[in-house]
Amino acid sequence: IFEGLRDREGVPRVRLVPTAAQKAGLFTTAVFDPFADGRPEFSKNAAGQWVIPQSRWDPVGRAIVALIPDPNVAGTNIFASTPVTITRQDQFDVRVDHQISSNISLFGRYSFVDTNTFRPAPLPGLAEGSFNDAFGANLNRSQGIAIGLTWTFSPTFVGDFRFGWGRGNYFTNPPNFGINGAEQVGLKNVPSDPAIVGGVPKVNIQGFDAVGRHTSTPQFQTPRTWNPRVTMSWNRGQHFFKFGGEFLHAQTKINDLNATIGRMNFEDRFTGRAVGDLLLGLPSQLALTSFTVMDQGQDMYFFFLQDDYKASSKLTLNFGVRYEFATPPRERNNQFANFDPSTGQMVFAKEGSIFDRALIHPDRNNWAPRVGFAYTLNSRMVVRGGYGVFYTHTVRQGREGLLGFNPPFLVDNLLQASVTGAAAVASAAPFRLVDGYPNGLLDPSSLAPTILRRAQDAFQRTPYIQQYNLGIQYELTQDFVLDVAYVGNKGTKLNGFRNLNQRAVIDNPNGTQSAGD
Repeated sequence: IFEGLRDREGVPRVRLVPTAAQKAGLFTTAVFDPFADGRPEFSKNAAGQWVIPQSRWDPVGRAIVALIPDPNVAGTNIFASTPVTITRQDQFDVRVDHQISSNISLFGRYSFVDTNTFRPAPLPGLAEGSFNDAFGANLNRSQGIAIGLTWTFSPTFVGDFRFGWGRGNYFTNPPNFGINGAEQVGLKNVPSDPAIVGGVPKVNIQGFDAVGRHTSTPQFQTPRTWNPRVTMSWNRGQHFFKFGGEFLHAQTKINDLNATIGRMNFEDRFTGRAVGDLLLGLPSQLALTSFTVMDQGQDMYFFFLQDDYKASSKLTLNFGVRYEFATPPRERNNQFANFDPSTGQMVFAKEGSIFDRALIHPDRNNWAPRVGFAYTLNSRMVVRGGYGVFYTHTVRQGREGLLGFNPPFLVDNLLQASVTGAAAVASAAPFRLVDGYPNGLLDPSSLAPTILRRAQDAFQRTPYIQQYNLGIQYELTQDFVLDVAYVGNKGTKLNGFRNLNQRAVIDNPNGTQSAGD
């Protein structure tokens, strides 16, 4: 079976951009000279506009500003466009069935899905203006193999043997992937690994929408899984038993990083206007992240036993229990680091036990009971109910919970200017565009003690959901059934983020609150 899709869709986009006058260094409110003593105002022209002379412009800032289109909606700062998203998807399945003997049957299936979607950026060329990681080329390919053998040992005893294999390649590349935008605008010392090059670093301009590429592209995940399982079915009198087990191995390479070629913020800080700061090449902030690929995997084991018991002609009971065990994620090369709040120190993965490699103690207490019933009140009404516990072993809340994204395996560096007013002179900027990024930003040995670090609770338990329902089905007519049910879900031990450095909240005697230590 083959299925193909070809789709083109125009998507309206609206972005706020500086006016032509602002990009020419002309402002209707005062702008200040952060290079001059006392930070005086720039002079005005005959029209009463404050002017930043082009002779003073930073060459890199000039090149970035030149990329930004003028507004195209009269009387506004809006640049409107309708870029066309192009999608190509091809998928097919191949299945083979074979009756080996009267009591043994075999099947095999191969599935393939390949999707290529390109979403153009809202702004033209290197201006780009991508505001999430969906822009650019989304290249997704999935392949799966399933093999199953059913063996009827006797009329009441059947075995089902399955094996599954899966392979996924999911890549997202920015719209200008492969184009060294930093080099084209003259910005030096920007990481230039071919795996991450593409477009101009993101430039946030206070009061306007950002230009350049989005920070979290390119990114990719390449999961690989294999999954044998066995289910045995035994029909014995009023009981129908099922029991079996399953193993799942999942291994995934992950590149999900922030600002691998940098992100710069320009604010109303040094000149008093963000566009002025950009023209003079004075950012207020620079974020830069090293390029790291993490190879993370888990092993999961599942065992179950259940019984469907026909207690009477009107009542059927369902009983079951599962036991599940999953190792915490482990990195193939032991490139994990975790923060121990009891000692205030980082701990590092090493060869050895599950904990030695995962830095999280495994949870071996994952029992999941299941019960249910169906009772026929009369020929037209049935009451049903059930309760079950369901564990989740593969929770991943973005990049912030990944222990591989810690120094020295990954470096997140941030330079920030905090000066304001008269103190906002050029020398207080983290760097000047014309000089390029400062050296050593991605050297783990040069990081400040307060640099961002990620951590997980080493004693965390496996999250689980309790699901329960009670319902009545009533046949109003031969072809019309009324179904009324109450369904509930309760999550326990669910993962979540928190800031370990969060300041305490103090309740003051007068009823107000203030920040503590």
